[in-house]
Amino acid sequence: MPVHPDLIELAKNGDSDAVKLMMKWGYEGSKKFIGGNPIERIIQSPRDISEILAVDLIACNNYSNGKEAASSINCPSMFIFGALDKMVNIQVGKKFSNLVKNSSTHIFEGCGHMIMIEKAFEMREKVLEFLKK
Repeated sequence: MPVHPDLIELAKNGDSDAVKLMMKWGYEGSKKFIGGNPIERIIQSPRDISEILAVDLIACNNYSNGKEAASSINCPSMFIFGALDKMVNIQVGKKFSNLVKNSSTHIFEGCGHMIMIEKAFEMREKVLEFLKK
């Protein structure tokens, strides 16, 4: 999955703006976080940003076998997207999900990239519904 080069550069430099941008892009409307920003509990220092976040972003950006890997999946699969996600373009996500045979897609309205936090109960219900099939 391509990652914007400016975001990678900020993360490599340990700049906290990398985390702030991801939270702004990842959460619909940059909501206030109940209990605080969850990422701030994981990424707590410039060193964490450069050694954890940057490594992850670079790995995502450099991975080039996604289409082939997706096309080889043969089991029932479900893709879940947030309609307001600014990190994964919904049209690109749908196109990618179409590569997976026997897949379904669900889009949560009023939700960004952090679906498991933004719509935790709805996400759980959707996953349970899928697993019961």
